[in-house]
Amino acid sequence: MRRKQKSSWFILLIILGVCTHTYAQDRKEETSKRKSRSNTNCQEKDWRAIGEEIGTTFRDLGIRIGTNVSIAAQRVGETLAEEETWQDVSDQVATAGREVAEATQEALSNHSSDRDTYAHRYDEEKTKKFSKTFKLGSNDRLAIENKFGKVHINTWDKQEASVDVVMIAKSSSESKAQTLLDRINIVVNENSSENEILVKTQFDNMNNWSGGKQSFEINYTVNMPRNNPLRIKNSFGDTYVADINGKSDLQCSYGSLKAEKLNNADNYVKVSFGDGRIGYCKSGEIKASYSNMEITEGNNLTIESSFSELEVRNIQAAKVKAKYGSVDMGTNGKGFKSFDIDGSFSDIDLRIPSSLGFDFDIKVSFADLDWNESGAHFTSVEKSGSSKNYVGSFGKSSGSNIRVSSRYGDVDFKIND
Repeated sequence: MRRKQKSSWFILLIILGVCTHTYAQDRKEETSKRKSRSNTNCQEKDWRAIGEEIGTTFRDLGIRIGTNVSIAAQRVGETLAEEETWQDVSDQVATAGREVAEATQEALSNHSSDRDTYAHRYDEEKTKKFSKTFKLGSNDRLAIENKFGKVHINTWDKQEASVDVVMIAKSSSESKAQTLLDRINIVVNENSSENEILVKTQFDNMNNWSGGKQSFEINYTVNMPRNNPLRIKNSFGDTYVADINGKSDLQCSYGSLKAEKLNNADNYVKVSFGDGRIGYCKSGEIKASYSNMEITEGNNLTIESSFSELEVRNIQAAKVKAKYGSVDMGTNGKGFKSFDIDGSFSDIDLRIPSSLGFDFDIKVSFADLDWNESGAHFTSVEKSGSSKNYVGSFGKSSGSNIRVSSRYGDVDFKIND
């Protein structure tokens, strides 16, 4: 009876990977068919490119999950012996399936709700501009909310902010382009109770817009005091932020984010369906979903990564939670304190200098630990079914420590000279 149950769960694990890919593809096709019946023409080249990019993301997701699940299935078949363990694996796989399905449905829903507003073929172009300068107190926060365009933030020593916006509308005729442009406005809200000045792109009568041959973009260029706090929410456009000392709240979706130096101790960065590059982040919370996130240097970060590739080159302390992706963490040893990494269905690479001494506690389930250096001292190695726990130290004790818990993803220590 036990052998039959094992075989059934082995098949279930493999089927999950296939179903994940199939579900994403079916959802994409279903959404496409539904939108093709609406009044809006969504067959324009740029939206088609965005759609193809998202489709590729989901295809890659299906392949990634399918591969990891297949590997897990092989390990399950080789190592499991207890009924209780099978039930635990069943629960984890079921949870993984739900997370993938829910994330896929939410992403496609968010994408399809906005796609009607932005199509790209045109004959005529109209432009209008917005410019305003604000005096800012030392604690006043500047907030920018935009869709379908770039946001470029420069910083300076003046205690004022200048906001310049260029709105461009394109359509099959001059009158249609003008009508489209008239529906795009920039709204300013000075909220004294929250010490925030909000500059926001507003679209009038969005539900009544028809598609056809039209497109638009709204591009912001901002100069602000480098010591003041900043909040940005931008979708379907790239975002750039220069060196800034104030607290930063940066949320970007369907576009890339590049931040030079975030010098505050309390930052928040969220990137979805895009690429994030941060030169330096002193401290804060980073979230990445369906994205590539690269952080060159940091002091103390809390990072959540889902369906993403995360690379952190040099950091002093990090707490990371990752699922369905990859993690590449490194440090040069200067000021290093700790890595605390919790991963599932994610391969984890750790790059550590040979001069650094540290304690470690590594737990892997349905996965392997690969260590390219013989200098590790293992004080405890425990193996139980599909799980292994390695406790020990490397080099001279310095108070630094590395803790990793990984399920269905290998852990690779690379000790560098």
